[in-house]
Amino acid sequence: MGFIDKKDWWTEIYAETLRPQDLIRLPECSYPTMTDEQKDKLRQTQIFPGEVVQALGTFAEFWLVRKYDQTLGWVPSNDLQPSPLQKFPLRTSPMISAEVCLSQWQGVPYVFGGIGPTGIDCSGFTQRFFWDVYGQQLPKNSWDQRKLGAEVAWEDLQHHDLIFCHGNGGIHHVVLCHQQDFWHARRKGGVVQQAREDFVKEFEIEAIRRLR
Repeated sequence: MGFIDKKDWWTEIYAETLRPQDLIRLPECSYPTMTDEQKDKLRQTQIFPGEVVQALGTFAEFWLVRKYDQTLGWVPSNDLQPSPLQKFPLRTSPMISAEVCLSQWQGVPYVFGGIGPTGIDCSGFTQRFFWDVYGQQLPKNSWDQRKLGAEVAWEDLQHHDLIFCHGNGGIHHVVLCHQQDFWHARRKGGVVQQAREDFVKEFEIEAIRRLR
C-alpha cells in the first residue's frame, strides 16, 4: 500500500493516536481541505484518541499504520506519538445485548468508513455489532466480512446472519438480520431498522453468510 514496499515494513513499533483521525488510502497532504465526496474515496476507517496502532513506516509527513483489526492506512505523523507497547493492548468487549447495541446505534448518521458514534458505514456497523455483542472481531471491509463463516440460502436465513447486496448505484452493502427485521447503515437515514418486505423490494441480495 502506498509508497513503502511490504518487505521494508517495521515490525515492532507502535504509536498512540493523539486526536480523532481518518485512516486514508494514500498519504495525501490536501486531505483536510477536500470535499466530503473526495474524502469518501480515500477514507479507509477511523482511529480515536489514545488508540494504539502498529507503525509500519513513513513517507513524507505520514505514517503507514495498521489497526488492531488489520486495516491499513496513512495518518499524519504529527497526530501520533510513540508508544512503549510492543503489541496491541488487550481489548475487552462490552458484551451487551443485541437490543441495547441496536438502540445505541439507531439513527447514527452515515459516514463512509466511519466506525464511531458521530458517523458509521454499513461494514462499520456490523463490525461494531459483532464486537459489542459477541466479542467477535470482524474485519472492517465488507468484502472481507463476506469471506467469513458459511454461506446459507435465503430460506434458511437466521438471527444475526449477514446479508450482502448492492445498494443504490451498485455500492456493495452489508446488512444485519435481527429478529424479523434488517438493520444497516445507509446514506439515507444512517443506521435504520427496515422491515423484510421493504428491504427485498429495494436491494438485490448477493450472498448470506452465517458467522456464528
